Amino acid sequence: MSSFLRARLRKNTILTRGCPAIERVRPLRSVHAIFFLVASCLVFSVASAAELVITSATVHVGNGEVLEAATVLVSDGRIAEVGKDGEVEIPAGAERIDASGLHLMPGMVDLRSLELVPESRGAFGVDARIAVADGLDSFEDWGRAREEGVTTVAVSGAGGSAQSSLGAVLKLRRRNGSSVALNELLLGRESHIVLSLGIAGSTSTSAQRLEQYYALRRQLVAARNYSESWENYWKEVEKYNKAAGKFNDGLKKKKTAGGSGQKKEEKKEEKKEGKEEKKAPVPPPAEEKKEPKKTPPASKSTAAKAPPKAPKRPKLDIVLEALSRVLKGKLTVFIEAHRADDVRYALRLHKEFKLDFTLLGAGRAGSVAGELAASGLTAALGPVLQGAWDLRRRAESERLAGVFEDAGVPLVITSGAASGVGSRYLRLQACAAVRGGLDSSKALQAITLRPAKRLGLEKKIGSIEKGKDADLVLLDGPPMDVRSRVISVVVEGRVGEESRSPAEKADRGPAAGLSFDAIKKHGNGWIPGGPTILKNAVVMRAAPGGLEVMEKATVVLHNGKIEKVTTDPVKEEPRHAVFDLAGRCLLPGFIDAHSHITLKGDVDDLSVAVNEGLRVLDSFDPWDGELATLLSRGVTTVALSPGRNNVVGGEISLVKLLPGGVPLRVLKRKAAAKTSLVPNLALPRYPTAHSGAGEAFASWLKVRFGGKAAGSRAPVVAYFETITQAERSFALASAHGVPVTFLEGVGTDGRTFGRLPRGSRAILGPYSIEEPERVLRAPAILEETGIPFSWATSGTLIDPLSSAVLAILYGLSEAEALRSLTTHPAAMYGVEGRIGRLEKGADADLVVWDGNPLTLTASVSMVLIDGEVVYENGRAVAGKVKLSGNDEGAEAPPTPVVAAAVEDPVAVADAAESTILVRARKVYTVSGAALEPGQVLIRAGKIVQLGKRIDIDKATPGLLVIDVPGSICPGFIDAGSGMGVSGRRADEFREMTPDLPALFGIDLHSIDRRRALQGGVTTAAITPGDRNVIGGLGGVIKTYGDELSSAVMEEASFLSMCLTEMASSGNRQLRSGRPSTYLYRIPTTRMGTVFLARRALLEADPAGWDRSQAVGDLKDMLTTAERGVLSEVRAGKRVLRVRAQTRYEILTALRIAGEFGLKIQLEGAREALHLVDLLKEKKTAVLLSAAERWSGSELEANLNLGARLPAELHKAGVPFAFYSDSASSVPLLRERVTWCVRRGLDEAAALEALTLGAARLLGVSTRVGSLQPGKDADLVAFAGSPFDLKAGVLWVMVNGELVADPFKGAPAIERPRARVNKRRSLAPQGDF
Repeated sequence: MSSFLRARLRKNTILTRGCPAIERVRPLRSVHAIFFLVASCLVFSVASAAELVITSATVHVGNGEVLEAATVLVSDGRIAEVGKDGEVEIPAGAERIDASGLHLMPGMVDLRSLELVPESRGAFGVDARIAVADGLDSFEDWGRAREEGVTTVAVSGAGGSAQSSLGAVLKLRRRNGSSVALNELLLGRESHIVLSLGIAGSTSTSAQRLEQYYALRRQLVAARNYSESWENYWKEVEKYNKAAGKFNDGLKKKKTAGGSGQKKEEKKEEKKEGKEEKKAPVPPPAEEKKEPKKTPPASKSTAAKAPPKAPKRPKLDIVLEALSRVLKGKLTVFIEAHRADDVRYALRLHKEFKLDFTLLGAGRAGSVAGELAASGLTAALGPVLQGAWDLRRRAESERLAGVFEDAGVPLVITSGAASGVGSRYLRLQACAAVRGGLDSSKALQAITLRPAKRLGLEKKIGSIEKGKDADLVLLDGPPMDVRSRVISVVVEGRVGEESRSPAEKADRGPAAGLSFDAIKKHGNGWIPGGPTILKNAVVMRAAPGGLEVMEKATVVLHNGKIEKVTTDPVKEEPRHAVFDLAGRCLLPGFIDAHSHITLKGDVDDLSVAVNEGLRVLDSFDPWDGELATLLSRGVTTVALSPGRNNVVGGEISLVKLLPGGVPLRVLKRKAAAKTSLVPNLALPRYPTAHSGAGEAFASWLKVRFGGKAAGSRAPVVAYFETITQAERSFALASAHGVPVTFLEGVGTDGRTFGRLPRGSRAILGPYSIEEPERVLRAPAILEETGIPFSWATSGTLIDPLSSAVLAILYGLSEAEALRSLTTHPAAMYGVEGRIGRLEKGADADLVVWDGNPLTLTASVSMVLIDGEVVYENGRAVAGKVKLSGNDEGAEAPPTPVVAAAVEDPVAVADAAESTILVRARKVYTVSGAALEPGQVLIRAGKIVQLGKRIDIDKATPGLLVIDVPGSICPGFIDAGSGMGVSGRRADEFREMTPDLPALFGIDLHSIDRRRALQGGVTTAAITPGDRNVIGGLGGVIKTYGDELSSAVMEEASFLSMCLTEMASSGNRQLRSGRPSTYLYRIPTTRMGTVFLARRALLEADPAGWDRSQAVGDLKDMLTTAERGVLSEVRAGKRVLRVRAQTRYEILTALRIAGEFGLKIQLEGAREALHLVDLLKEKKTAVLLSAAERWSGSELEANLNLGARLPAELHKAGVPFAFYSDSASSVPLLRERVTWCVRRGLDEAAALEALTLGAARLLGVSTRVGSLQPGKDADLVAFAGSPFDLKAGVLWVMVNGELVADPFKGAPAIERPRARVNKRRSLAPQGDF
């Protein structure tokens, strides 16, 4: 129960005969609150008793004052003195920090850090029964926020439609190198409350918002009445106590005058009353007994003796109790409001209830800045940079920082984070506010002193002043420069262990420019597009050696081109327009490499999956306000691109951003083709599976580029989500000489991009502060690997510069960041001679910045496109323009050199040099007799020798000896599953897809492969499933290996056919569709299934197929490529694998095989127990499902069950193997085959079926399946026998490399790259 409620419930009584007096006591804090405050003070007073002095620092006090070469003395955790060097007396023995060249600022205060959503049944209002401190996670990660200089955070209940609750304030302390308990972090347990006006989502209606306002107002009115009722109650209590005192005095006098007999009676009565009082310490005053109706009215003397009546106490209400404290100004209050109408509702409450509060949000309330300034209230903006998703397209917090500043609204900047980790970006948010127009000194106050004041803690924290807590942050640069690195953080005088050395500044660009004179322009004879001079500029451009900066440079423009860039004087003539930039930075215009600007979601035509001719350029709107938004962020050219729902989405066009420019300033109409390796597979069209998408992409490349003479080709921009898709598409495109750029997809991160094929390019982003670190490290990894990359806005308004700045925080160099914004995207689209450069002959697409844009604090002053001013003074300059360039005039892009994909050289070197000797108690070779004991010698990933004893020189370089206290055998082989394939395993748009490889849909980084490894499965066949009559080509892969070249053993090992009910039963429910759609599928009967199977085999032989006899759509059911695959089957060059379960299906499969002279393998064969002799006669191998299990009673009741089939097949000599079908069953393969061993199958036969037998049926027996010299070193070690389930898997080896250890877990994923620079470590952290 809250401490302020205990004051209401406590009361003392005067236990004398007569009327009890009621005492009003002062509120007392709860015992546990007092205890934790005392304990924490004792702990930290001892911990921070040492004296600390920081000298020669540039001290940013926090109140707008800056002290150069200053000293700060810290004693007992507080600031003892602040002054110039030499003015502060330094005690002997104090710890000294020399901060020469460094900057010191107060610890930052995040007014709105972690938000918790309280559990509540009500839609709106306040629920003060909930204290956020009670729901805080003791293990919340505040370390990252503290490392970036945040020392105090306010934790609140989430606003919006949820009910509000009591928030807490935490000081991010540390002790003895470890985190402290939650209670020791609390500065205030119930410090503030957040009220909500306006639902956070953008889809709410005005009626809902009005309802929320009235709900809150009703509660405030009720709280006011509630407070008044208590005040009136206490006034009545005072009157009552006076009357009761007089009444009691009269009783005492009467007692003194009374006789002894009367005293005895009174004593008896007092004893009775005393007993009653012990039972009820606070008895209510006795009510007067009702007199009989006939009793005459009492006289005045009698009435005077009647005791006074006690006032009625109001009912306690926790919610109203909290709000009454709000109305009295005793509890800090925040009100969340987003839109202008919400803010006006809040101002109504301020006026009606004299309510002092801090406004949270206000992301769309610029129109009420004047009203807000007049009220004197403080606004808290956040997140300023890239807000919440529901407001991201409309949020204007960055611009509003300047609007509120100009209007005079006191401003606080918050992180608005959903977790404690998000507070680390608080200083970044303040820098973004400076870019929006907020003064830098006030931006610093907005994250230090002002939030401290709003929390009522300005006497303790928020500035570097004498007597305050020593919460200090040391940086290697100005606080309002995102490149400045936090060197050390001091909390209450204790220096954190996260101290870092200053970063190298050699590669840094200019410092953040914060104040400039106005741009001066003169030249009356100048006409638009005429000669122009930009002088006194700081030119920044990317150079081969890094970042080139030219001070006091002059740039001459003429006819829309750059004519000269020099630091020498240039003669000015009357015909020149001269712009004096007064030291501002001049950069090339940025390029948005993948944009949907102004398209309003109109990015895909979903009628067909391959739509090469689609032009999103036709939907571009040059009058849309989004152009001005991107121009204000320095973007002058965008690559208009289709979406990712189609395999081939259409053309990408390069357009310059001229507001209102007609005709459009098209730089290159056919700059690239947009493709997607993960299209929308839920539509009634082809493809419907990932394998189909891969086949459609390959077919488009073949049709589009196959057979054409080599030459310059437009690049392909491919959306991808797995590295397997990237490797396969790159190989397909490279075969046709087509350059590929990969567009970042869902689930990709630094590890993914670190494995991109050499010779490719990448488009990243957009990045927001919600991205995990493993994603934000991707640009730095790409820089190290030498793969050029660019930035995308896609369907958001997150500008490329903001994404690049976030990447700089995680290791990207400034020079590479600038290249990614300019030269890289220009080269990607083949226009590097025209845009992205600030050199002679390039297009005059230039941006003037108020400082270095890479600091994030600089804003755009002016934008020129083709030498014409299109953006100035915060507004776009619209007007008619001339077409300056199109695709006919653009030079053809050079053909990039495509490097062949190679294996990781480190891994190859290790494999080539390693020698491994495995010694075990028993070695199952499978191809021969077991060795007891046995040894296996492995070199370069291959088995070189086996024997009971192998003599080897112990001095062999790289020798590794492994002793196994059990047995080893070859790695298990699963003969068929959908492992690694998400969604449909076969493309179900058509009933027959013979040439579709199932491996086109696989993800080599799927968790299924790792699980299979831990079960001892090292090789697996990937099958197309059973929904199509002919599903496609099955492949064979290793369950270890990140690249296609090392993981894939056979791309197309066999062709799958299905005769089971699965090929027809699902189609019966789809007959309501039109014949031209995907919903209209055949067959719907068993005879239809057989008809299609035979029909496909007949059509594969042109000589034996009479096309004239077919009618309707059945004349040509197969393409030329599909006929080719079936022709190979008929010629015996490819294995046909037929799924057949029932007796009828098995006999049908054998009949078709006899009719066409085919050699087949049966998959399933559940009812083949009585057909074993026929299978032996037909020499037909069988692949059995390992997923079926039967109980002992079921086996006794039915002798025909397939559980007895493996043993019968072994007795008859019919080759067989096992398959799992489901990916989740692959790790259980050994367990389920063990169950067959218990039902009569010989152990040796079972082991052969799991290894060499499966390898023979899959056509990979020359590499795997047995332990023989020359084969791959794929081994599994057990603590006992392979079929003793109590003996677990010890380890698994693939290609001579230990890859899985179930007891220790899977090996940690490590990025095979070193650190890229000294700013940030790229070592994997968290889930990276």
